[in-house]
Amino acid sequence: MLNCPDTIPVNRTLTIEPGVLIIVKNDKKNPVSLTVDGVITALGTVNDSIEIISVPGGKGFWEGILLNNDGAFNYCIIRNAKNGIFQKNGKSTIENSRFEENEIGINYYGRDKQVTTSINNCIISNNSVGIKALASGNDNYSRADLKVNSSFITENNGNGIELNGSGFVTSGLVQRSQVSTVYLTLTNSVISNNSGFAIYLHSSGFTFSGIPASG
Repeated sequence: MLNCPDTIPVNRTLTIEPGVLIIVKNDKKNPVSLTVDGVITALGTVNDSIEIISVPGGKGFWEGILLNNDGAFNYCIIRNAKNGIFQKNGKSTIENSRFEENEIGINYYGRDKQVTTSINNCIISNNSVGIKALASGNDNYSRADLKVNSSFITENNGNGIELNGSGFVTSGLVQRSQVSTVYLTLTNSVISNNSGFAIYLHSSGFTFSGIPASG
C-alpha cells in the first residue's frame, strides 16, 4: 500500500520488482503521489507485470508518478491517477506497458528543462487524454522530445495526443524571442476511436514584462 506521498531523493534508486502490486490510497481530495528526484526502475516481465492502481477504480484518485529525473518502465500497468506518469526532467523509457483510466495517461512538461522519452509497444486507452506534452521557455533549455513506436492510443475521452509549445519576448534593450519546442516521432502506431482529435497541436505566446507575443 502507498498511503501517503513519498519521495525518492537525489542519488537514490527505487527498484520495483516483477509481479509487485502497489495499491495507492484512494483520496481525490488529498491525492497521494510518488515523486522521483532520483531514479526509478520498474521492470516487470511478460508473465509478471507491475501494477500501480487505486481501489476502487476511477480517474484522478491519486496524483501519479512525478518524474523529475530518469526512469525505466517495462510491463507496467498504471491506472486511476491524475497523471499516470508526469515527467518534468530527464530521460525515460516506457515499454510494453498500459495506461488506463487516468486523467492523463502520460504527461510531459519541459519548463526550462529538456524532457526525453521513448514509448514502445504500449497501450494508452480510456484516459481523459492519452499523451500530453508541453514545452515552455527558451528552446535551448525547454524541450520535450517524444518517440512513440508500435503503440495503441485508443478510446480516450479527449484527444489521443496533445502537443503544446509556448514562447515569449524578453524585455530589455535587446528584445529576443524565446521559443520552446515539442518533437514527436510517431512510427507504426495506431491512434483511433478517441473522442477528441487524434493529434492536437497548439502554439501560443504570453505577456512577459508587458510585451505581448503570440504565435
